[in-house]
Amino acid sequence: DLDGARTGRLENFETVESLIKSVKVAIEVGGGIRSTDAVRRYLEAGAARVALGTRAIEDPGFFKKPELKEFLARIAVSIDIRTMPTDEIVTGATSGWQTSGDVLLDIPSFIESISSLGITYVNFSDITKDGTLQGPDVVKIRAFLDRARRSAKTKLFFTYAGGIATLDDIKALAALGSQGVDAVIVGKALYENRFTLQEAIRCVA
Repeated sequence: DLDGARTGRLENFETVESLIKSVKVAIEVGGGIRSTDAVRRYLEAGAARVALGTRAIEDPGFFKKPELKEFLARIAVSIDIRTMPTDEIVTGATSGWQTSGDVLLDIPSFIESISSLGITYVNFSDITKDGTLQGPDVVKIRAFLDRARRSAKTKLFFTYAGGIATLDDIKALAALGSQGVDAVIVGKALYENRFTLQEAIRCVA
């Protein structure tokens, strides 16, 4: 919900709920989820998982709330990366990328914090690549994952998004092996018929 990401409210809840009910696949929802009530509403509507970005980065202590404990296994934390000036620091954006300045995020401390609280899913995107069909920056991805995995208190599941244009891009990420990404999000390449979903699944099967 990009409107929700910008305003911090569930702007398109009814539309998303109808999508959840209309398909048989598991759906993850993100955008504007900034409260326990918002998490609860989407999960009760049938979402398999909810993704929190802005709230997670601006207030990691949010996950300590007792009323949130029952939902932690179904929450993903999203990190939108712009640059990675050092091996431990990334700059990223929040609020649907509408904030005037980037947020500095210390990877080791942030990943250690959320993983120690029970988060097991981490989504990360390269927002310099998102929607560009320019291919992923494998070096940046490998550097982020290396530091993040070493900082995690538990095994984490990493999903990457940004710039996927060809089947070779997906294969390049798969080649990172067990310490690479666990899943890849593909959007624009499918919309523009660069390849089919079936082909993408087969190339990493």
